[in-house]
Parts: sequence; structure tokens; C-alpha cells
Amino acid sequence: MDTDIHEDLRDTRLKSLLFLKLHEPFFERGDFPSVVQNGSQSEMLQNPWVNGTNAAPFNQEFYLILNVAVGVTNGDGQGDKPWIDAFNTAMRDFTNAQSTWSATWTEDDYEWEMVVADHRR
Repeated sequence: MDTDIHEDLRDTRLKSLLFLKLHEPFFERGDFPSVVQNGSQSEMLQNPWVNGTNAAPFNQEFYLILNVAVGVTNGDGQGDKPWIDAFNTAMRDFTNAQSTWSATWTEDDYEWEMVVADHRR
């Protein structure tokens, strides 16, 4: 297999859902600075995958965690919410007030809508 190609998320051997031809390492694509601050010291930033393929670090199994968090109750200090953080009913109050808070969202805010395929090997 060409080490510069990363292919994953296969439905079958004949139907790939994701195919990437990687012409450069992800570390270079990240456009990281050559020098970083570590406390009060400056250090050269080294590529941790210098001996890997262009697909590194994604050329091995990893966990991807997606989180959609709404109706926060962690004491963010913001007022005028249709729920009270300390109440046990905060999530229900948030849901019941959708007509109130959804009207304040712009069209761009709705980009969070996505479809996530459930894929298991």
C-alpha cells in the first residue's frame, strides 16, 4: 500500500467513504511555528512524527470524540437564560424554551447540524 495514501471508513472493499492522497505530512500541513514558548523558555518545535508516513498520526487506530453540548449548567455566569443552572430541571427547561432561544440564533449558527454515521468495524 502506498504510505502516502490514507483510506478508511469503508462500507465494503469496493466502496470507500474517505480517500485522501497526502502529498505532505500532517505536521507540515498544520503550519506550526518553528519556535514555541515553554514557560519562559523558547524551544524549537520538533515534528513528533518525523519517522512516520505522511498520514501520521492518523495512520493508526484512534478514538474520535464528538460532543454537542447545549444547555450548559456549569456556572458560566451568563444571565438571561431560560433555565437556572442550579435547578435539576435545567435541561428540561432549556428544551421547553426552544422557541425563545432558537429565535436568537442566526443562519450561520445552524451549521452545527450534521449527520454522523455510526461506523463499527
